[in-house]
Amino acid sequence: MEMPKKSTDGCFRRLLPILFVALCGLIVGRGATASSGAAERRPAVPILVYHRFGPTVADAMTVTTAVFEEQLAWLRAHD
Repeated sequence: MEMPKKSTDGCFRRLLPILFVALCGLIVGRGATASSGAAERRPAVPILVYHRFGPTVADAMTVTTAVFEEQLAWLRAHD
């Protein structure tokens, strides 16, 4: 008899877009400061990548409108 598998796939799928954006931000941030010397610093530019927006999550690539609005508010507050 096969043991039932725990379903953590749904949780991972919801976190995947957030992790992707965070990773992109780290890569871009490092590139902006690592290639230039300590005397010359370029401002970091956040790059957000989205596939779909919607009022509800249709799949792992959908960002809800509410989450998107929260992210925009954070960017405005940390400009």
